[in-house]
Amino acid sequence: MGGSKSRQIKNEFMFDGLWIYFLLFSRLALGLMFTASVSLKLRNLPAFETAIENFKILPRQFTKPSAYLFLVGEASVVVLMIVDGTLLPTAFLSAIFLLSLFTIALLLVLWKGIQTSCACFGSSQRPVSSADVWRNIGFLVCACIGLLSFNSLSNTTIKIGLGEAGLLGMMAVVFVILSVYLRDVIELFRFL
Repeated sequence: MGGSKSRQIKNEFMFDGLWIYFLLFSRLALGLMFTASVSLKLRNLPAFETAIENFKILPRQFTKPSAYLFLVGEASVVVLMIVDGTLLPTAFLSAIFLLSLFTIALLLVLWKGIQTSCACFGSSQRPVSSADVWRNIGFLVCACIGLLSFNSLSNTTIKIGLGEAGLLGMMAVVFVILSVYLRDVIELFRFL
């Protein structure tokens, strides 16, 4: 009877260990992605406003306010990802909401056949493509895994070592870079 209980505790600890890795990876990846997005959009805010206008989803008078609203939303996700504790579900839900909005907008642009840039990560001359949609879907999955991880943890006192955190950080950086440059990665493999 005692062996069964100790196996249950061991299994619970093992799954918590996996969930904590997923949680940290998701926080790092989404935090990095939204940080890059906000900082690159701020470098050329008029290009972002033009992209919103060119999507032809919102009336023209809402272009500037929506650009600022999106930037505040993205920056809020970054702050909430950094703050530990009960605000993490809000961070993941906010990320899911924003990424869903952006994905729907990209799908509408593709469906309407509008040739405009996304300006998702600063100004760009490249028109919206399906790679932009797939990139967002990847980040949406990451946000959902983060939320699931947070809700699945039964023991919040599990600690991660510096080496493990560093490895997860490097993995998150690679994931974000590959996702942001997904179109280039796809084109590279087409030529090989």
